[in-house]
Amino acid sequence: SDHQVKIRGYRIETGEIEHHLQQHADVKEAVVLSIAFGEEQELCAYILTDQDISQNELRYYLTDKIPSYIIPMYFVLLSEMPLTTNGKVNRRALPKPTKLVQPNDLLDELETTVA
Repeated sequence: SDHQVKIRGYRIETGEIEHHLQQHADVKEAVVLSIAFGEEQELCAYILTDQDISQNELRYYLTDKIPSYIIPMYFVLLSEMPLTTNGKVNRRALPKPTKLVQPNDLLDELETTVA
């Protein structure tokens, strides 16, 4: 079931972003959520991986696959996904990323890692 969110006036199917992220060799699973930062809504991708992938690597990987406006602003690396009792990803239990740098400053790495 795809989740549709609205970011900056665009309707976005998060399932499409998740699908492309899951094609990456080091990504076992991906969940994309819309997260509120004050007035702003931003996309955050939660990546299940046992590799140390940088946000820039994931952004670059997505650039020729999806439009730039739907590339997630944040990437959170997880060693395990929180699950509900019926084995689905517990989206409410995913940690909120911290906003540490200006979103457009791609030279500045925002590494959000949750062990």
